[in-house]
Amino acid sequence: IVLGREFGWCNGCDGKGWKEPFASWYEVEVNDATEFATFLRACGGFEIC
Repeated sequence: IVLGREFGWCNGCDGKGWKEPFASWYEVEVNDATEFATFLRACGGFEIC
């Protein structure tokens, strides 16, 4: 049981009381952005409506 809680379990933090920022879950490298830009040029891009 986490201090300050009467019962239950947090499945988001696995009971630790904290969680790393979402931005740290995935690595993005320069090569990823370059490949995505190449893909967009080849396919004509896309539009978000």
